[in-house]
Amino acid sequence: MAFVAANAATRYSGTQVIQTTLSGSSYILADATRGLGINTYNMKKGTSYTAAVNFTDADNNWTAAEYANTNKDNGALDAHWGAEKTYDYWSTVHGRNSFNNAGAIIKSYVHYSNAYDNAYWDGSVMTYGDGSGTYFDILTAIDVAGHEIGHAVCTYTANLAYQKESGAMNEGFSDIWGACIEYYAAPSKSIWLIGEDIERRAGHLSLRSMSNPKAEGQPDTYGGTNWKVINCGTPTQANDYCGVHTNSGVLNHWFYILSVGKTGTNDIGSSYSVTGITIDKAAKIAYRLESVYLTANSTFANARTSGIQSAIDLYGAGSPEVIATTDAFYAVGVGASYVGSTDTIAPTAPTALAASGTTGTTTNLSWTAATDNVAVTGYDIYQGTTLKGSSTTTTYTVTGLTALTAYSFSVKAKDAAGNVSPASNTVNVTTLANTVTYCASQGNNTADERIGKVVFGTINNTSTGTAGYENFTSISTNVAAGTAYTITITPAWTSTTYSEGYAVFIDYNQDGDFADTGETVWTKATSTTTPVTGTITIPASATLGTTRLRVAMKYNGIPTSCEAFSYGQVEDYSVNITAAGAIVTPEVTAGLIETNDNTSFALYPNPVNNELNVSLAKSDGATFRITNNLGQQVTAGQLSGTSIDVSSLNTGIYIIELNNGGKRIVKKFVKK
Repeated sequence: MAFVAANAATRYSGTQVIQTTLSGSSYILADATRGLGINTYNMKKGTSYTAAVNFTDADNNWTAAEYANTNKDNGALDAHWGAEKTYDYWSTVHGRNSFNNAGAIIKSYVHYSNAYDNAYWDGSVMTYGDGSGTYFDILTAIDVAGHEIGHAVCTYTANLAYQKESGAMNEGFSDIWGACIEYYAAPSKSIWLIGEDIERRAGHLSLRSMSNPKAEGQPDTYGGTNWKVINCGTPTQANDYCGVHTNSGVLNHWFYILSVGKTGTNDIGSSYSVTGITIDKAAKIAYRLESVYLTANSTFANARTSGIQSAIDLYGAGSPEVIATTDAFYAVGVGASYVGSTDTIAPTAPTALAASGTTGTTTNLSWTAATDNVAVTGYDIYQGTTLKGSSTTTTYTVTGLTALTAYSFSVKAKDAAGNVSPASNTVNVTTLANTVTYCASQGNNTADERIGKVVFGTINNTSTGTAGYENFTSISTNVAAGTAYTITITPAWTSTTYSEGYAVFIDYNQDGDFADTGETVWTKATSTTTPVTGTITIPASATLGTTRLRVAMKYNGIPTSCEAFSYGQVEDYSVNITAAGAIVTPEVTAGLIETNDNTSFALYPNPVNNELNVSLAKSDGATFRITNNLGQQVTAGQLSGTSIDVSSLNTGIYIIELNNGGKRIVKKFVKK
């Protein structure tokens, strides 16, 4: 295949250069020049990701005449270009290789469902609706792409819990990155408005305004006008997880003030005057704040302390950048204004630095605390002369190391005035060999039956290999702890149809076997059904990171994880388990208003145990989609008959969307 540049007439950003791939006689929206790839697919107004197809062009000149059509196909060009520019921004500005810093593939699915007023990152892929026109146009604008993929960056850095203050900052950082990426790729746009290209609601210029949050119903001051009370009871989608989309205006406005400056008086009566330091410097402070200091349950107060420290780390104590960072937080009602420090005494050097528990990829560092005339605020950990990370305690786990490699580490202490201690003693570490080896399992004969296709998350692998064991661990998908996923296995028979049994295994604790409780994640008794499908729920206790997924198909019996059997096949894949809550609620809830008119449909029983009955006036060709209270899709498909099996769902509140092509119905239901 040839990878080539092309001109693309985008819907929102004019003609831009994109990377495409020649596949057969047509060019497709596939870019292999960035990380592990950037691919954009057409869902054709459906809800099945496995049924998505490529957008194609015969001459690789993606013109407005071809794509500015009633189907809004030019929106796909925005999605593809936006993902490319998002990758470029992180790589060029922050030295980050895709959202996970390991080159992860970015997949965008366009034309989701019918008139769908939303776009979201689900932990693995981007999904874009076409918009209803009443609320939004097709939601593929570049700041939307930057915002959503920003949620993925948050998952792999601070992993801010999606509720209350941490959730508001999760949303705020995504808006910050949406603005920064728009500034990077299309600086003539309205940088400080989020979603201005897609907005179609009467009386609104955008989804949110970073320069004037109150214009779109957000607060510009912590605890001020429009601030949502964070102690709102149990955080749910109905209460926006205690105001995450609203209260994000505080962090948004902090970043705006830090970038361009502002003079005024906030809602709690504090008068301020801040000189901006440019969006480029503000972005570096924000990224260090998110990637080094914040943790899952951080608050705005924590962000202030760590934001100031980030500015000190980058620009020095008492610098204009530190003053502006401090006073910008003061301007939005978080903490006091800047007061210069007379402290010039550095902390003592940390002592007794030691390493323990070294593996092939990690080592645990610990040391004796430093002392200071005022107080030690934290420690910087160095790998050689390179800053590896920071800690507010006297321990740090170094990750991402290479097996059988020598490293040296040291630690320095710092205080609030920006004084830095001498280095600790140096500890030398040599990582071990990677020793995780999985048991062998295979079919001894695949002449009559084998695995033809496996679909799980973004794994969609049609295999033609005829060995009894096939190693596809280079193919992976992201899955979130606590979330349910569908697996589909299609058998391949040469002539006679045989009865097959199936089993799927995941090494949740990453100890090199499938023997622990719950690691046999799905089985199906022998049958001639094709394909077979099941639901796998990733436990909340699963170890985060990449691990092994094993799929086995056995003639006339259910396979175990480590056996050789007469007929059938075994395939291994990889799954990357991310934190619970990493899949972020959709940004726009306006399109998910619950339907109150019950004359044309019925949904019962509600609450439900196993079978959810649906009575729809026009059910031919109708589709359904069920999301949980985090906005995560748990199942979807074609409505067949009058009931939907929800027995595999966990207890909780869900939203079902029914679409018969002419009408969309949204209803909550409770799973007992």
